[in-house]
Amino acid sequence: MTDHDQDLRSQLLELLMPDLRFWAPDERPAPPPVAHLPPELAALLREYPFGGVILFRENLVDTGQIVALTDALAQDAPTGRFIAIDQEGGTVTRIAGGL
Repeated sequence: MTDHDQDLRSQLLELLMPDLRFWAPDERPAPPPVAHLPPELAALLREYPFGGVILFRENLVDTGQIVALTDALAQDAPTGRFIAIDQEGGTVTRIAGGL
């Protein structure tokens, strides 16, 4: 891969923000929700340093777990990583009770 190709790849990855609701290292009929960052997914995020990720209800258990998950997601991102949550307020409230 040329330097130009590598730069383009990095720029494109920075624009992407995948949904991390569910993940499994193999094909399963119903992969489990990502409440903690599995080593295989951490390695994948190092290989593909997306600019951000978005979390949903399935990713959230309690304050301590949310902090641990977001800390793990922020590690190993060469330019930082934007971490968003599907939190709109009203009927869509993912973080109960605040932080």
